[in-house]
Amino acid sequence: MGRKNIILIVCALLIVVLAPVLYYLVYVPYALGKQYASVSFRPAGYSHAEGSGDVEVVYNGRLVKINGVGIHINITNSYFVPVHIKYNGFDVVWLIYNQTVSDPSDVVNNRNFLVWGAFYHLLFTSYAGYRGVDDFTEDSLEYYTSQRELTNFTKTIKTGTYLNNYPLFMSSAEPIWTWEYWFNVTSYVSAGTYYMYCIVFGIESDPQNFTITSVPW
Repeated sequence: MGRKNIILIVCALLIVVLAPVLYYLVYVPYALGKQYASVSFRPAGYSHAEGSGDVEVVYNGRLVKINGVGIHINITNSYFVPVHIKYNGFDVVWLIYNQTVSDPSDVVNNRNFLVWGAFYHLLFTSYAGYRGVDDFTEDSLEYYTSQRELTNFTKTIKTGTYLNNYPLFMSSAEPIWTWEYWFNVTSYVSAGTYYMYCIVFGIESDPQNFTITSVPW
């Protein structure tokens, strides 16, 4: 067998060996990473002193009175190496609707069902402070919709589950990431079931329902 044939065989074997390695270690994490990433969250009742709130809700299978509701987030990467997610720069979007919707991130077409919303943008700050959180006023709604379709940021998500029990409500000294019922006195919330969606790095969660059984107004 000639030297040239040996080289060709070796190259062919290298291609056979390296192709799957490159596919699983390079192509999948960069091109298909979003398929392996998921977001889950759970509502967290909030009051300045447990049981001292104004609104009665079903929370953890029992009736409690609270002043507002926050959320705890989990992000999971089920792939065996870190994956890379392209997204629009909104690290976290939290939306509350009065019914389930097919595309929760589209707050314009779902506006008739939108009760409350907030977003946190990477450009505003780091995770430490949550400054730059806006509720959906007219100005922030316009900004959100203009950025929604972009994919100009990349996030690397490590393997496993993290941000476990990471609360999206802070002390009163920081911008509030809680849905405060009395906060908007011109539009009090009504008793009923609401559906919360959380979108992290462009990855949508399944909805979580939150039932308000009694209000003082």
